[in-house]
Amino acid sequence: MLVDINLLPQKEKKTKASYIVLLASLLIVLLIAAVFFFIIQDRKQTIANTEQQLEQTTELLEAKRAKLENYQSSNSVTDLQNAITWADHQPYDVVYMLQELTKLLPERGFISDFEMDGDNGVNQQVQFDTKSEAAYYLNLLTSVEWIEEAVLTEAQTADLTDEENEAAASDDIVPRYIANFEMRINVPALKEANPSEKEEELESSEDEGGTSP
Repeated sequence: MLVDINLLPQKEKKTKASYIVLLASLLIVLLIAAVFFFIIQDRKQTIANTEQQLEQTTELLEAKRAKLENYQSSNSVTDLQNAITWADHQPYDVVYMLQELTKLLPERGFISDFEMDGDNGVNQQVQFDTKSEAAYYLNLLTSVEWIEEAVLTEAQTADLTDEENEAAASDDIVPRYIANFEMRINVPALKEANPSEKEEELESSEDEGGTSP
């Protein structure tokens, strides 16, 4: 008994399936290629933007550095010389006075501004952690022998930066207080308290004694 088997329809089905698989694979490859293409283009654009920003930043830094060099060469030497000349013409040792005023400050207190007038008056702005520290510093100033008068003219809370405000909210930092003090200096008493002034006077008297007949 003979059996007639027709295989042509099955070959046609297999051919169609192969074409579908090939087309799907081609589409997947094209999709992957397109994704990689866009990723590469995006990376290239990012690199170009970064390089442009770096170039602009470098140019800005160079301009700032040039301005700073010009300022330093033109003004800093003059300002320093003026400050030295001013200090040399004062009737007393300003450095010694500042050192003594700084010694009286609490651990985190510091002088943020310092001015002098021609009448032996001193105005200074000091930052403290608490108001009580400002009051205690005033008490110490009034006990200094060469300070004739010391008054606290103003005290206020310092403005905090955004970072400090965030820290303050977590109790890591407390507001600082700015206090302004006005003082009147007793020049003879200040010179008497300054060891270097005493040494200079002693050397001067010894020189005069040695040269006298």
